Amino acid sequence: MSRTAANQVIEPARAYEGRWQALVLTPDLASQQSFIVGVVVHEHGRLDGFRVLHDFRKLECIYGPGFGENLGLLLDRVGHALGDAARKRARVPDVRTISPQLALTEPLFGSGDSPDDVVRRMYHRAVILEPRAEPKARVFESRDQGQVRLAVHNLLKQKLALDADRVIKPHGLPVAVDGKRRQVDVDIFTGDKGVCAVVTSGWYASRETIELHALRGFQDLHAAHHYYHARRSRLLVVTPIGGLPPKIKLQVDTLLDKQEHKARASGLEFAAPSSDEEAADLVAEMIDS
Repeated sequence: MSRTAANQVIEPARAYEGRWQALVLTPDLASQQSFIVGVVVHEHGRLDGFRVLHDFRKLECIYGPGFGENLGLLLDRVGHALGDAARKRARVPDVRTISPQLALTEPLFGSGDSPDDVVRRMYHRAVILEPRAEPKARVFESRDQGQVRLAVHNLLKQKLALDADRVIKPHGLPVAVDGKRRQVDVDIFTGDKGVCAVVTSGWYASRETIELHALRGFQDLHAAHHYYHARRSRLLVVTPIGGLPPKIKLQVDTLLDKQEHKARASGLEFAAPSSDEEAADLVAEMIDS
């Protein structure tokens, strides 16, 4: 073996590789002064995640106290368009159709443990308008879906012992919808008990991100529930008791209420456990019932 080959360091492959783009706002088209107010992450053009700015204090210092309200309405429209595309796994929408003040930068390579991981890192790197020094009461540490699921799955391994490997489905389940086979992201399944469950994360300081994961989880759970004729199927959105900014907390509570109503109207169960332990207990209860 050559010295070069012997000393070569092979980087481990990342779980997710895609492209990211910055969402750019130009408040005054005449001045052409621009600010990055969000990021989107996609693979092969299909939107996998995004985050937009919600705190406009820095911009209000430049453009006045009423600017944040108008910008909030504009970015809400962007969030709805991006959220709709992400739920459908559609292509990244052209934000310029929403407003000529918005644009996306050229795509750049991004990799990480998950799309959420890339969104989080690129957002904190690119969006300098995001306040960095927050009061302690407002500090909130996000936990992406991969982190929450791993914690819940590890607890289930302790509770279910040898049955855990039979129940936990880290790679999802195959289903057929409209004659087409595809994989759905259902991480808990046991055919003999007729139980399906999807664990999602509500540990984000962004209503759009929580909504995206909850709606994707609902769609996949609904497909698996009918395909496997499950006896019980439950969507679990693991959500912290405190730490979220009050405005976001109110939005998340409203979102969870709507999601619960939607799940129950479709014959599914819904829960918003406040800890990994509670989520694992709810899954174990389903299996033992």
